[in-house]
Amino acid sequence: LFHLSNAQVLAPDFTVVDTDGNSHNLYDYCEDGKIVVLDFFYVGCSYCEYYSVHIQQSYEDFGCNNGDVVFLAIDWNDTDAEVQTFDSTYSLTYPSASGLEGGGDSVVSLYNISYFTTLLVIGPNKQILKNIKPPTTNNIDSFLLVLGAQMTPCNVSIEEEVKESNVQLIQNPIQQDAKIFLHVTKSANYQICISDLSGKVVYQNE
Repeated sequence: LFHLSNAQVLAPDFTVVDTDGNSHNLYDYCEDGKIVVLDFFYVGCSYCEYYSVHIQQSYEDFGCNNGDVVFLAIDWNDTDAEVQTFDSTYSLTYPSASGLEGGGDSVVSLYNISYFTTLLVIGPNKQILKNIKPPTTNNIDSFLLVLGAQMTPCNVSIEEEVKESNVQLIQNPIQQDAKIFLHVTKSANYQICISDLSGKVVYQNE
């Protein structure tokens, strides 16, 4: 692992693909002004199992990648299916790139990671700012606050939730009155806006 002191170290750039097929480039996030938290782990690692819950909480504390901070898990030597099972088992929702299929193994080598969990914080200046030991929620949150990151609720977009749930319109086609049923899986504040085919807003609520 890079030996970190008061002198900051330039973080090597990389691109990985998470288990949902989304691409993540480190420098793109940095150039967008984001702080990036890299969680190096592998399936079957007892420390990783324990600290993943702490990292998940910090991910939620700072807006679920919709705020100042982007959390990204980098796996070593596992398949997408194995990582997905790990994430499901421990209720982890921050993106994970597997070692064997998502490019994680090359990043582990690039960063000379020798133990797990390793949690690195990368600043918008593309420098490695800290290796957080131990990576507890308190230690992670405290350091991110020192960097100026703002805690913010996780705002789950309605578009994301609709992918997991059917919207039912009764009756359809509409004659006079209609009822719309929508089931969402996460507790959050939602803004609902319904427009007709011309784009005119006919209903809006929060």
